Amino acid sequence: MTPEQPIVLGTRSGQIHGTLLLPSGAARVPAVLIVSGSGPTDRDGNSPVFQGKNDSLRLLARALATAGFASVRFDKRGVAGSATALVREADLRVDDLVDDAVGWLDLLATDPRFRGVSIVGHSEGSLIGMLAAQRWPVRAFVSVAGAAAGAASVLRRQLDGKLSPELAQISETVLSALERGRPVSDVPPELASLYRPGVQPYLISWFKHNPADVFSRLSMPCTILQGDTDIQISVSEARALAVAKPDASLRIIEGMNHVLKLVPQGQAQQMASCGDPSLPLAPEFIAQLVAFLRGASAETPVTLAPVAQDDLDALVAIRIEAMRDSLERIGRFDPVRARERFASGFSPAHTRHVVVGGERVGFIVVKPGADALLLDHLYVRPGSQGRGIGAAVLALVFAEADARSLPLRVGALRDSASNRFYRRLGFLLVEQGEFDTYYLRPAAAASGS
Repeated sequence: MTPEQPIVLGTRSGQIHGTLLLPSGAARVPAVLIVSGSGPTDRDGNSPVFQGKNDSLRLLARALATAGFASVRFDKRGVAGSATALVREADLRVDDLVDDAVGWLDLLATDPRFRGVSIVGHSEGSLIGMLAAQRWPVRAFVSVAGAAAGAASVLRRQLDGKLSPELAQISETVLSALERGRPVSDVPPELASLYRPGVQPYLISWFKHNPADVFSRLSMPCTILQGDTDIQISVSEARALAVAKPDASLRIIEGMNHVLKLVPQGQAQQMASCGDPSLPLAPEFIAQLVAFLRGASAETPVTLAPVAQDDLDALVAIRIEAMRDSLERIGRFDPVRARERFASGFSPAHTRHVVVGGERVGFIVVKPGADALLLDHLYVRPGSQGRGIGAAVLALVFAEADARSLPLRVGALRDSASNRFYRRLGFLLVEQGEFDTYYLRPAAAASGS
């Protein structure tokens, strides 16, 4: 593997600092975004709550590099290297962390060294990763030691039997209030680390999410990896996630604890492992993770094929299928008009089928203009979306535009998800109309000047 490299995500409130680790030798490789757990846990999986370092996520990144995957792991805003990205603790919400994760995905997607991105979310990072995966078409999602129940329920179980009866009653009162979205001003010093006023807004935003429900709605390949000696998240949580999403695979790793190492359930050994970087990660965990990511990242070549005049009806059907949801949301769905508009400008010479594994899954139309190429249409069937096909097609078109030193123009329905797609791939907003938004990708020579 290559040496670790610093990598930075710019946000409106400051920089989020991370570490990029690349495998040796490979040209374009699959990438993995590693999302760390709750509280002050840093990019390497270490927390000041424990003495010493366990380096679990750093070891994970190294194992992924050995297996041929690039990875980015990062300090959450307000933590370690990203401390200055959060001015006030009371300003932090779960949505901020999700926005940051999506920002990293956007950054990785525009890097030519990578071919597709997957998410590995550990502990609370599982929920953050799930929420990001709802907004971004990752190749795959991996929940590691992630809960199925809401955070308040998990916290109740973790505190059970660890507080005096009096403090347990106060804790339940505070938890119940926060679940209802109500801050609590009177928190005893013994519970301040959990419920201090500054952290309550974050807890309220966290408690409203149900991970099992979020997980059930993900459309990409998913797997659940859980250790059976984890004393923070139980195997029952992993099984509940599997019930919520039956098409997700589940692997219970014998002997693995919360920091992904082979440790018995005894409290002393568990605590010691949180500060011992010399302990390796559980080999079965790495084996299962790598096998899943390799399967999900297997690249099926995307090619472009010529179109004939008699393909018109098939292309119209793809266009209507792909546009229907966006047009219905704004009250503009009219299949007859959609056919007429496409047919009136149909040019087989400028139209090509998108072919994946021998199957026609979409089409693209690129027309020459006086000073730019016009990306007139790009449609992928809904059943084939979320697999990186659109980005692969545009990579081919970008190469054609760059070879001719021409910019590329495109328009999108204003409320369509394609707007984020085009921005993510480097298009710049140039005009916004009542119904449509227009973008430009500068010519290669202009962007390098």
